[in-house]
Amino acid sequence: HGIIKDKKFNPNNERSVFDSDLGKLVIDELNTGIVKRYLEHKDRSFGKKKNMLDTFKTLWAFAKDNNLFGDIIPQDPTKEITFKRPDIALSPGSIYNEKRFTEEEIAKMFKWLSTPENYERYPFQAEIILLMMITGRRAEETMKIRKTMIDYEKELITLPASITKARKKEFIDITEPVAKVLKQIENHINGPHKAYRFVDWLFPTTRINKDRLHEDRYVRSDLTRCKELRGCWTALVRQTGIEGAPKMLRKTFSSIAKLTLGTTGKARVLTGHEQDSTLDIHYDKHTPDQRRDYANKVANFFDFKKVSNDK
Repeated sequence: HGIIKDKKFNPNNERSVFDSDLGKLVIDELNTGIVKRYLEHKDRSFGKKKNMLDTFKTLWAFAKDNNLFGDIIPQDPTKEITFKRPDIALSPGSIYNEKRFTEEEIAKMFKWLSTPENYERYPFQAEIILLMMITGRRAEETMKIRKTMIDYEKELITLPASITKARKKEFIDITEPVAKVLKQIENHINGPHKAYRFVDWLFPTTRINKDRLHEDRYVRSDLTRCKELRGCWTALVRQTGIEGAPKMLRKTFSSIAKLTLGTTGKARVLTGHEQDSTLDIHYDKHTPDQRRDYANKVANFFDFKKVSNDK
């Protein structure tokens, strides 16, 4: 029961670990061979196997931290398992790894997301995408912002270490574009979504159970926040004709920040990257037109004038 049969969403007919022979074992009985065979008994991608292995690592760490092994802690069965990364990425989303949006595309997306007809149809999802676009923050971080993290007097949003990838406190300055997004959210709360005014999440889900809004524990839980952008993003791509993925917003912001500020170090203050090299290698992307413009500028250096041999 509950196994997804649709090949589109479950092409390998995956099922819960509890429905496999592995689920019958006590965690002490796990060993490297058992885990490795479980991960490789189906034709899975590198990314899928890596994520599954990370899940086993997390489960093992949880058991260890909570003293579930008793006095004798077995050897971590995941410690010696590695997978070779393929030379060619097979993930559908990998086609966007080296791309970013152009300035024209960003302007077009911003206009679409700021149009009442669109953001009223996709409340809170539209604002998440807008905030990601103008701040370069990751989707997972953005969707976990609470209203209590916003200081309007200091014009600052403080992201606690618990929600940032770097596990350190980071900040979003409330610039004019950010203030516009916050105003757009306020319009939702003061308009058709007044029921959510007591929810602390900045981006509540429209699937909230309104009958439970009086329960403080429920209101503050993950069950009441937005967790995905698919509906709004699909409509945005379809109606604007712009191809791409939400992860490209961070790459675009990083590239624009570096070009605008002149150095990687200055851009990193805004993006939250730990090292300049990370931003330079993985996030500083350029469009084909920019590449051609750079190439022509550098080519001018080599366009030497002919020097006459005549004395």
